[in-house]
Amino acid sequence: MPDPRAAVVVHPFGNSTFLKEFNETLIDRDELEKAEPMPLPVLDGEIESTPANAKNHNFTARLDALGGGATRPSKPPPGAAIVPQPVLTGPGPDTQQVVNIDKFPPRAIGRLYCYRQKVPKFGTGWVIGPRHIFTAAHCVQQNGAGWIDSALFIPRDGMGKPPIFRCLRAATPFGWTDGNPQKEPKDFLYDVAILETDKDLSAYCGLIGWQSPPSGNACTSLGYPQSPTVSLYRSTGEAAPQGDFAKMKNNMDAGCSGGPWIIWPSGNPVAIGINSFRLGDGTVAYSPPFGEAFLNLVQWADQN
Repeated sequence: MPDPRAAVVVHPFGNSTFLKEFNETLIDRDELEKAEPMPLPVLDGEIESTPANAKNHNFTARLDALGGGATRPSKPPPGAAIVPQPVLTGPGPDTQQVVNIDKFPPRAIGRLYCYRQKVPKFGTGWVIGPRHIFTAAHCVQQNGAGWIDSALFIPRDGMGKPPIFRCLRAATPFGWTDGNPQKEPKDFLYDVAILETDKDLSAYCGLIGWQSPPSGNACTSLGYPQSPTVSLYRSTGEAAPQGDFAKMKNNMDAGCSGGPWIIWPSGNPVAIGINSFRLGDGTVAYSPPFGEAFLNLVQWADQN
């Protein structure tokens, strides 16, 4: 049976006074640099070592219907070179600043500035569709605080003056917005979101593909952590399934929420997860599955 909590909930930002007044030339980039990062949630509890239940209703057939089977390949922008897969010599994490931010996939990753009452905090987002940004649901909606008021996405933030994209609306699974306290790992099965932008990003950024279920031992997380500097960083470490979730060795901190976990099958970088939460160990991050809720969001983006 389909999981009713995987159904898509869409929230428009159209009533935001900030968005009505939006003009890229009026955005103060120096002020954006002062924005505080969103913390990566640290949860209590444990995760079963084997899947507790089946969240992937008719999974194979739905993947085939989306095209490409279990993998949707990435599409780098014209002329962009692809960053080679980082070499992992131990269990990791191996964390470094990304210096080739103009290459792919780094150029399809950016800071996502989420506004509440005109005050921005930032997480990380990545381009999954021509006008769609993927991130963690906790960046755009939190029970108690509700939905954010508006959002801006800046790919390759920190390199020159890249374009600024306005986000028009956000979509998350119902399981994230249904009033649960969002404090236990099981709530974070639905910590996925897509934001629709006002302009096409693909020519500038390219599109990052995805693979499900995750495979491979070495994985690279990319994002904008708070320290040591607010720049794009990568953290490479071992990755593996953990019950209904995936886990990987990375030590990214606040600001990295929503950043993609990348592997390089046959040289084509694709995402297999995102930075969603930790369980106290500062070197291990967890991702919700790219399962039914993820597929519902991808189909929504494909149709919009």
